[in-house]
Amino acid sequence: MRSGRFKPLSDRDVERIHDTALALLAEVGMANPIPLLLEKALQAGCRMNDHERLCFPRALVEDTIARVPREIVFCGREPRHDLEYQGSRVHYGGCGEAVRILDVENDCYRPSTLLDIYDCGRLVDALEHIHDHSHWMIATDIGDPRQADINAAYACFAGTSKNISLSFASAANVEPVLQMAQLIAGGEQAFSERPFCSGGGCCVVSPLAYGEENSEVCIASTAFGSPVWIVVAPQAGATAPAALAGTLA
Repeated sequence: MRSGRFKPLSDRDVERIHDTALALLAEVGMANPIPLLLEKALQAGCRMNDHERLCFPRALVEDTIARVPREIVFCGREPRHDLEYQGSRVHYGGCGEAVRILDVENDCYRPSTLLDIYDCGRLVDALEHIHDHSHWMIATDIGDPRQADINAAYACFAGTSKNISLSFASAANVEPVLQMAQLIAGGEQAFSERPFCSGGGCCVVSPLAYGEENSEVCIASTAFGSPVWIVVAPQAGATAPAALAGTLA
């Protein structure tokens, strides 16, 4: 599917929002960077300001954006599910971590379970216009966070052969899931050639601060060898400016 036809903002508006974002990163900066992130950022040319916030020089951000690949393939376990991100191509998928689900058979909401994660994976696998998968809910029937992460990943792998975005309660939970994915792929080399899943999280807490645990998860998720997915969820008028342009910046 092609995008680019809906343009609520003029080119000048987009430039102003982009310029504001660069100014915020350079002058206001980000609070609470974890040690590894701080170390790498300072080595790259960032600085800590007088308020102990990590600031990103405008030139560094622009150079980084310029180096980002313009074409990326997100692999499925089967090549027919490969997603080619380039130009104006658009792909659809779900996300979120709900703790309740609508039980259509009993006409009520109930706590979501591991079986629901598996069933949603099967649904995604069968729907032509849902192109990738992430578990949309929490397995509330598993109390241990480590076991919940591992089993949720397994339920996703069992449910669909499309590309999967995974989330983790702790960075320590990434490695066992990576090992599972490598086994499914047929070995470490086979997975590295066609990584069919990725990890990530909400590493930024609005307004303009890093979340420690999710930052660690995002860094650990680079081990999958695929792009790390990131969610930023500012609330206009609460943790972000009331004006939507300010929230977007």
